[in-house]
Amino acid sequence: MRKKTILVVLSIVLAFALFLMACGGRKSEGEPGTEDKTSEQPTEGGEEPKETEDPGKEAAIPDFEDIEFPDELPVKPPMAEGGWYGYDDLSEKYTVTILTHHYGQPALPPEEDPICQWLNNQFNLDLRLEAVNMSDLETTISTRFAGGDPPDIFYAPKKEIAFELSNQGLLVDARQIYPLMPQTCKFVTKNMIAWSTNPSNGEIPFITKYGIQDGVWGFAIRQDWLDKFGMEPPTNKDELMRFAKACVDEDPNGNGEKDTYFMTGAGGGQSFGMLGGFNTMFGNPAPHVENGQLSHPMFNGV
Repeated sequence: MRKKTILVVLSIVLAFALFLMACGGRKSEGEPGTEDKTSEQPTEGGEEPKETEDPGKEAAIPDFEDIEFPDELPVKPPMAEGGWYGYDDLSEKYTVTILTHHYGQPALPPEEDPICQWLNNQFNLDLRLEAVNMSDLETTISTRFAGGDPPDIFYAPKKEIAFELSNQGLLVDARQIYPLMPQTCKFVTKNMIAWSTNPSNGEIPFITKYGIQDGVWGFAIRQDWLDKFGMEPPTNKDELMRFAKACVDEDPNGNGEKDTYFMTGAGGGQSFGMLGGFNTMFGNPAPHVENGQLSHPMFNGV
């Protein structure tokens, strides 16, 4: 029962937080969630919990073999239904450790992270998030497992890492977890299941999904801020710049402090990030020589 309880909790956190989230003592269970065919996993172990008092809840959980994985990504993403996750009343609290990577900024302490606080309150959890540089992630995973202190869930930068841990018996077969994650299953194709199956032992050592959010990268403007400024959505550079300045100068969040921005970029410290989308409005978007000097819209301050 311990493993089943862990898997239920694990599936709930992954289903609602993805990104990026069983518990207890430390052998490791494997369940991942990934974007663009990368992977994440969790871990297992611990004392025996109370017996489930409502077996009817478990009856709604399908066998893995009965799940109808799609042939291709849905054209219109289906919405989740609340009843899908009624198999756990969330009355028992768990501590869940998550290892992932960051884009130049370490994870906030739980008490300073509003998203972590929301997840803790919503799902009766104590989340412990650790984020390391992507270049250090593979080494960190290996070190944590070798030292007997694996995270409950981790992001694997490539599937071979999960396969290796699976071969050592350290990760849970995702066939035990997919039935608890009906919404995720809508975005996992038959080809993805085949792709994520370990050829050495036939296990599926991580949860994966198509990175649907990666297909909608773009800019969005807050309607509530537009309303406060008395503006319509900008349609040209001048209107966009007026909105950008208002975001900084006109206190759209109403807290009396100058702490809001139009947008930020270059968070990874290696490029301009989303700011690069505006380069073409201000001249040649590529670094180039102009009048004998290196020129770029960002360098020129325009």
